[in-house]
Amino acid sequence: MGEEPSDLFAVRRRKLEALRAAGVEPFPHEFDGVESIASVRNAHAGLDPGEETGAIHRVAGRLAARRGQGKMAFLDLVDRSGRIQLQARVNELGAAGMEGLLGLDLGDLIGLDGLAFASRR
Repeated sequence: MGEEPSDLFAVRRRKLEALRAAGVEPFPHEFDGVESIASVRNAHAGLDPGEETGAIHRVAGRLAARRGQGKMAFLDLVDRSGRIQLQARVNELGAAGMEGLLGLDLGDLIGLDGLAFASRR
């Protein structure tokens, strides 16, 4: 069966302590310049599959899905306006950054900056 609630709290507490030990503020008061997911999707609605842009966007929302693929990971981020798929690569984030990203829990609130592109699918 699943873990006991007290075990889940202990795991979350350890993650919180690890973030703070690494100098990360787990509950920042601000994350300025955020665009809605819908505005990012609308701005690039005409991209062909595999087409990249030079446009960097800042989005924030709740982590809804996470899938690791070796040196890449795909995440779904959801805000009030919609859902978007994110791609993370170890050669961009480094091993520690990728480990931190994959250590996030579903439902965590996250914010990030990234380059917009259309996936090949």
